[in-house]
Amino acid sequence: GASSVAFDKAGNVVLGPLDRPGDAATVWNVATGELRALPGPGGPGQSVARNMLFEFVVAPSANRLLGVHQVPEGRGARTALVLYDLTSGQVVIAVGPPAMTLAAAADADIAAYVGQSGQADILDLRTTQVVRHIDANQNRLTALALSPDGKVLATGTMPRGFGKDRRTGTPGPLEDRDLLQFWDTATGQRIGVAPDITMGVSSIAWSLDGSTVAASDGVGTVFLLDGRSPGRVVSRIEPDKGPQTVVVRFAPDGRLGRLQTASAN
Repeated sequence: GASSVAFDKAGNVVLGPLDRPGDAATVWNVATGELRALPGPGGPGQSVARNMLFEFVVAPSANRLLGVHQVPEGRGARTALVLYDLTSGQVVIAVGPPAMTLAAAADADIAAYVGQSGQADILDLRTTQVVRHIDANQNRLTALALSPDGKVLATGTMPRGFGKDRRTGTPGPLEDRDLLQFWDTATGQRIGVAPDITMGVSSIAWSLDGSTVAASDGVGTVFLLDGRSPGRVVSRIEPDKGPQTVVVRFAPDGRLGRLQTASAN
């Protein structure tokens, strides 16, 4: 099965991985049925485990794919960024910095990821340089989303965790209050916070016209916020008694899709 799915600039489906050593993902031309493989960052002949992309996003403007790749290290492995030019199908960065959760801007050449620190780094997809680091919370970030124009980054986390306090260096329980925040990607300054969200953030999505932000919390409530006044909640969708929303996404026509947990019934 595919670990992630996206669309490239031409509307082709990018999915991966298929069970073929040496390939990290496949570009599927829906019109012709042609399958074009993207070479794995581990090199040809490597096992699927050494070339697999666990998660990826596509920045349509730059037509580049940013993915999280597992890099063998000693007896274990670590995760790292890999960047592809989808026009040529070639790797731009084979092994970037450690990374996890990803986000890309629809109409700008920037992306964001959660780095080794658990906080957000903003990447210029043209120069492949990190242009901004944002310490948003004490706890590790659980969700990211960039506005379509790339000017605002939304970050989310959970209210409680365990780790090292970056201010004091001491390990122990960590608590955060501002769980959904908005940041100016040019300056790194916070420009908004959603105080209504107190149960954590599991997913964030921005509508393609930039007018609405959707965020699902730790108990399945979906909050709809004004995308042009970051932090202002305009409505909410309460969770069903059975399934709970864990992922939110906007369709091109503006409709909201929700991935929910299976019903207990």
